[in-house]
Amino acid sequence: MCFGTSPSHFLVILPRMRIPSKSLTACEALLAIKRERVVLSPYVFCSPQGKRLHNLERYWRRALKTAALVDFRFHDLRHTYASRLTMRGVDLYTVQRAGGWKTQAMVQRYAHLSPDHMRAAVERLAKAPSRAESVTESVTGVESASA
Repeated sequence: MCFGTSPSHFLVILPRMRIPSKSLTACEALLAIKRERVVLSPYVFCSPQGKRLHNLERYWRRALKTAALVDFRFHDLRHTYASRLTMRGVDLYTVQRAGGWKTQAMVQRYAHLSPDHMRAAVERLAKAPSRAESVTESVTGVESASA
């Protein structure tokens, strides 16, 4: 879906946000914009008139220049999509179906876990004993050796 050409049309306002009182006017303006946006097209990327883009490259290059991004391809967004879904706990089968990949191997090529995500996963071991360790301790009365 395409929501227009103004950057304000792409703002997301979360429900129940805490907003300082001096920012209420700005928040009210953003909410009004959100209510007024309309879907112009069935396409995710479309022209300002809601029509199919025949030359996405022209718009893509301008967006990269505006964002000061170098060495970034449109295809890289597929990697970002798969990685973010995976890091939010979506199972690989669902990621595969949502992204249109034919095999799990391809999903694994696209879904990259950030170092912070992997570190957090490993740190879970230090925070709480596993169920197996807890059961072993309660049955034997002996704490399991930690590595």
